[in-house]
Amino acid sequence: MEFDAGERAYLNEMRMLSTDSAGNEIFVGLTVEESKEYYMYTRLHYNHRGNEESMDRYLALNDKHELARQAVLGAEVDAREDKSSRH
Repeated sequence: MEFDAGERAYLNEMRMLSTDSAGNEIFVGLTVEESKEYYMYTRLHYNHRGNEESMDRYLALNDKHELARQAVLGAEVDAREDKSSRH
């Protein structure tokens, strides 16, 4: 997956990217194959309008990714709260 510096910074800040056990960059919560597919859907030049099956697939991948991303963010908040309660 190719990201420019600004896009990569945003994706990292939003906790959208991760690395799988084989060292592949992935979108959080998705497999390598799903990440490649999701990446294609997120490119500006990709046009899935008028294709309901394609839109449904994008939404399914997006939901899976967002649920996992929210879990990552929740774990970070919990870790911060746990550290602050120790002081």
